[in-house]
Amino acid sequence: MSKGIIYSISLSLERGTLKKEIPEANLIENYGIENDGHAGNWGR
Repeated sequence: MSKGIIYSISLSLERGTLKKEIPEANLIENYGIENDGHAGNWGR
């Protein structure tokens, strides 16, 4: 597996709003970033 570099993490609480950069995030398997409006199974 190749390695990557994370340069920044951004999230928005709701879809359709601007994302803001955050210093850290909790990643949830098969869900996404905790508290992000784009996380979860919403049809994408």
